[in-house]
Amino acid sequence: MSYSPTVLIADDNETFIMYLSVVLSKMNIHAFPVSNGLDALTLSKKIKPDIIMLDIDMPKLSGKEVLKKLKDDPQTRSIPVVMITMEGSYDAHSECRKMGCDQFV
Repeated sequence: MSYSPTVLIADDNETFIMYLSVVLSKMNIHAFPVSNGLDALTLSKKIKPDIIMLDIDMPKLSGKEVLKKLKDDPQTRSIPVVMITMEGSYDAHSECRKMGCDQFV
């Protein structure tokens, strides 16, 4: 039995989630899509994915709020988080880096 990495994709753009899920599937990576911050936080604690791709701007909880809660929780703080954003401002990137995100897309 081979290992398949898991990725939690949290984004409120259904087209993006569908596209990324298909691409990851072709790479033998299991994607868990969610469309809001609250579901992202809940599912990340449940499945403990290998990596989280997290949109900054989402309903229920923003990506920044989710990132802070993930990094404050000993159960989830070691999971790498890649922030997904169309916002290219230095301030947004800097703030997320200080909160513990690992990369931006």
